[in-house]
Amino acid sequence: VAGVLLYILREEHSADVSAEARGKKKANEEVAQVAQILNEILKAQATTKAQISALTQDLLSKKLDFEFNTVYKRITPPEDPLQRHRVSNEDFDVLLNKHRLNPEVKKALETLTGSASISSARTKDTVTDKRVIEVHVFMCEELDKIVQLFNKMPNKESYDPKVVMLAAQTMVGAKVEEKFRLKPDDVEHAVIRHHTTLSIDQEFATVNRKIQALSSLLGAAPV
Repeated sequence: VAGVLLYILREEHSADVSAEARGKKKANEEVAQVAQILNEILKAQATTKAQISALTQDLLSKKLDFEFNTVYKRITPPEDPLQRHRVSNEDFDVLLNKHRLNPEVKKALETLTGSASISSARTKDTVTDKRVIEVHVFMCEELDKIVQLFNKMPNKESYDPKVVMLAAQTMVGAKVEEKFRLKPDDVEHAVIRHHTTLSIDQEFATVNRKIQALSSLLGAAPV
């Protein structure tokens, strides 16, 4: 009886060890996948940002006509790492929350979300909170013009929503730089620097809601 009991205990221990090993392997595979996707998202964002910056300069230098379809046709659709890995947004959020404290994932997340905060020290000090609001009001007005134009297009359903939004972002950004001499990074960093003040400013909240609503009419995320 003692021999049989010992055998059973050994089998149970072996099963526990195997289950633990499989659990660790699965966790390692998930971490590697999450980190890879985050790095690919960062790379895709950098590529898109460089593309928009180049198009913006072409608009400002008059090398490119300030016309929606012209800008739209010059934009290469951004690659979606989640789609390439066949991972849904919901599943990725679950994996991200599950492994966000893993050093490798945490580092990738900090790189992805922390670049603007780190660079904020280079923001032009002359950009006040009032100027930030003024810029956003102007952005809203320009975006509204694009939305009205886009809604009149007879074949608007055939346009890629992501590229539509990037074209709008490029055109609005060029108008802002032309009028205020501020690049997108300057505006973004100023928003970060004045976050405390802007977070309780009703005018800023209102204009941001309008921008979000207009952006949704183009079928993508806000500018």
